[in-house]
Amino acid sequence: MGRKKLTSKDEILDKNKILNTAINFINTEGLKKLSMRNVATALETSAASLYWHIKNKHELLQLLSEEIVKKVPYPDPAKDWNEQVIEFGKGYRNALLTIRDSVEIMTETVPMTAERLNLIEYIYQVLIKAGVKAKEVPAAAGLIHNYVLSFVKDEMAHLELAKGEGVSIEKQMQETSEMFKTLDKSQFPAIVELAEYSVNIHGETAFELGLYMILDGLCKRIEEGLT
Repeated sequence: MGRKKLTSKDEILDKNKILNTAINFINTEGLKKLSMRNVATALETSAASLYWHIKNKHELLQLLSEEIVKKVPYPDPAKDWNEQVIEFGKGYRNALLTIRDSVEIMTETVPMTAERLNLIEYIYQVLIKAGVKAKEVPAAAGLIHNYVLSFVKDEMAHLELAKGEGVSIEKQMQETSEMFKTLDKSQFPAIVELAEYSVNIHGETAFELGLYMILDGLCKRIEEGLT
């Protein structure tokens, strides 16, 4: 059976327009409501028209993951490897924060597209040059990658929660900190003592701290010949 003939409205569609519409839809409605039909409705066309450009929702998600990764800047290779990892991580986090449910998009797709493979190749090369043993490079790269994803997922969840409560994330964390201070100190001594620091678990500073902790471990393994 041949494909349905394109109409003039269908012909003005292209992948970029479809992807931009899908991103706008996700940022408004969330990934769970994303479908080819809903994207088509937003474009005021039919779902069948989209299939001329993107064969199914799975391919759409793959292309969306590419769009996220394209936003990640690559650090200057002349910099120290640990500085490159910090800059890379910050750039990746910022790219993820531009699209709602971006972490789910990345985890629900296989990294087999060009931009995503370039991302893996880059971090592998940085770790190899740093002195990480070949057999440990994938694990080290995976640790860095999963840290970025998990941090952003938690960050986005708290942002959505704060939004639902009609307060800023800073206000929400401050309220949590104040609540921790009122707990029974005999039962939760550490939580009460560290309550004032509970407001600092999100944001760029906290994100960088976590990356430095990971890098400190890698540096130690390299220096001691463990990796």
